[in-house]
Amino acid sequence: MGKTLLILLLVFCAACSTTRPFRSSDGKKLLNSIAEVRRLNINGSKQFLTIRGADRTKPILLWLHGGPGGVAMPLYMHYSADLEEQFVVVYWDQRGSGKSYSSRISPASMTLDQFVSDTHELTSWLKKHLHQEKLFLLGHSWGGFLGLHVINKYPTDYAALVAVSPITDGPRSEQVSYEFAFHQAQQRGDTASLSTLKRIGPPVNGLYQGGFEATLQE
Repeated sequence: MGKTLLILLLVFCAACSTTRPFRSSDGKKLLNSIAEVRRLNINGSKQFLTIRGADRTKPILLWLHGGPGGVAMPLYMHYSADLEEQFVVVYWDQRGSGKSYSSRISPASMTLDQFVSDTHELTSWLKKHLHQEKLFLLGHSWGGFLGLHVINKYPTDYAALVAVSPITDGPRSEQVSYEFAFHQAQQRGDTASLSTLKRIGPPVNGLYQGGFEATLQE
């Protein structure tokens, strides 16, 4: 089911080359609105974003999705639609994610420093494109972690950061999660889950011996 959902989301993202315009109650397009899909060259990588706002003069809100590599633009656009009335919301597929994925991206470039640089490059473009001096950042999970590093390095570019379920101590979180699952299985006498957890083994500095695939074992 998980792989099927991922495939459907990828197909959905690939199909989203346009975005619906904002219209008034009588069906006329709002003249001061913005609804566009952009492909930008950010630090040598083609990356996609959708910009939506009922009023293009409203503050810019840049969504930093989770992952890294989380395909979340369709979900954010659906559940965050109300924000588009108060902000110009920028939904961005980060390097290697969604429509910004490319097999030509060097694995060596997938670093925190690179993502911070990409965010700053996009910020500079948005400030010029929308004629504003500062942005608001909204980051989920990895996006919150990324946002913290971005505002630490470039504090004058941002008005505020809202971090939703941010990563604070990844290795410790994985250790606590594994121990919790193991103890729950013990208390319930769930021998099948205990067998799986033992086969996976506890994380070492936040990483499992079999990598991410090990956590998908049944």
